[in-house]
Amino acid sequence: MWAHLYDPHEPYAPPEPYRSRYPSSPYDGEIAFADAALGGFLSRLQEAGALSNTLVVVASDHGESLGEHGERTHGLFAYDATLRVPLVMWAPGRIRPSVFPELTRLVDVAPTVVDFIGAAPLANVDGHSLRPFLSRERPFEDPGSYFEALNANLTRNWAPLTGFIREHHKLVDLPVPELYDLAADPAEQRNVYASARDRARDLEARLDAIAKSASPAQPSTLDADAQARLRSLGYVVGSVAPKRTYTAADDPKRLVHLNAALDEAAAMWSRNDGQQAIDTLRAVIRERPDLTVAYDRLAFMLRSLGRAGDAVAVLDEAARGGHADRPLLRSLGAALREAGDLRRSAAVLEPLVHDDGSDLESADALGQTYARMNRGADAEAMFKRVLAVSPNDAAAWNNLGSLYLAVNRLADARAALSRAVDIDPALAGAHNGLGVVYARSGDMPRAVAEWKKAVELRPDFGDALENLRRVESRK
Repeated sequence: MWAHLYDPHEPYAPPEPYRSRYPSSPYDGEIAFADAALGGFLSRLQEAGALSNTLVVVASDHGESLGEHGERTHGLFAYDATLRVPLVMWAPGRIRPSVFPELTRLVDVAPTVVDFIGAAPLANVDGHSLRPFLSRERPFEDPGSYFEALNANLTRNWAPLTGFIREHHKLVDLPVPELYDLAADPAEQRNVYASARDRARDLEARLDAIAKSASPAQPSTLDADAQARLRSLGYVVGSVAPKRTYTAADDPKRLVHLNAALDEAAAMWSRNDGQQAIDTLRAVIRERPDLTVAYDRLAFMLRSLGRAGDAVAVLDEAARGGHADRPLLRSLGAALREAGDLRRSAAVLEPLVHDDGSDLESADALGQTYARMNRGADAEAMFKRVLAVSPNDAAAWNNLGSLYLAVNRLADARAALSRAVDIDPALAGAHNGLGVVYARSGDMPRAVAEWKKAVELRPDFGDALENLRRVESRK
């Protein structure tokens, strides 16, 4: 059995009683909540008499920086605040209680589990079983550990961060390289790269060997026809592929303040301080005009405020300046639709969909545009294309149901919208649509119930409120 406890992630909002117990440290509250949930699960295993015959493994995919090295959460850097995680293994009679101090890796977990349960070893895996070391059958052999933090490279085109750890020394390969002696400096405050060149060269050679053995990642680019169609609209595309050479100006250490600004803008937005969030993102764009994610987030905020035209202007600026990637173009197509420019919306989205059949988000966005253009058959084809691959996409079922409702295909609308709320009961729009279906079918009690549910989920839902007002006025 595999269980994923996602709660210790931002935004930190533990439930009671942990919220009250940790008022100044909600992250700790989420850790305590996850710990209690795990404890309850283990208690049930013990009550069932199954715990004594169970191998329990507890691990984490990453930690949180919580401000160390200027990083608020995780994903930008790979210091031990986020890289070093707990690994707890428990099996009565098989694992002696002890602390194993050597370097282990998450890639070692699966081979170790397979070894403990007596199954055939896994083939073609990077990790190895820890069982012989835990049982002291063999002395520990440190293979070293590769690590990476590529989010900023993939989403912002900053320098890619990779590295290697062996025998308590840690190399961080960046334009401004770093080397730490973790035994003497566990907080990674003293970069000894310049003074320990022999150690650095050894780790660099090991890292180079890994890089040479790996298949290079291929960036997702638009084909020549799709690029030509978008260029005909004045958009420069294809220029956001990863750089071949990065300089110190691209090093995340030099850009961490921009990462903090993006986080601050998100926090401002969550506090309903929209204008300050918008101003912060505009300042980020002025400093780093190639930061595509800043345009996208700014456009999202503007769209949320009903300023679709302003969102289009922001995304237009990015696209015409050569900073367009697939997500940004998708956002541009959606903003154009909201601004009422349906022809341009379709013209932006169609190349994305035709170029990549796996791009379900663009297909769904294009379906919504086609629906607004009264191209019902084309819209239906797009939504069904999404659902054929992702049958539990509640939003796509809602969009399909709304399309059917618009042409009074009530049975089809009811089926699609019911499927949407079965998957996501909190989808207010689908409840409102179901209310309309029931009202048109003459079942007003069920219609009112659905509209009330929609308002319960979204108290400012104007369509549902108007439907309820009309029912009340007829009494």
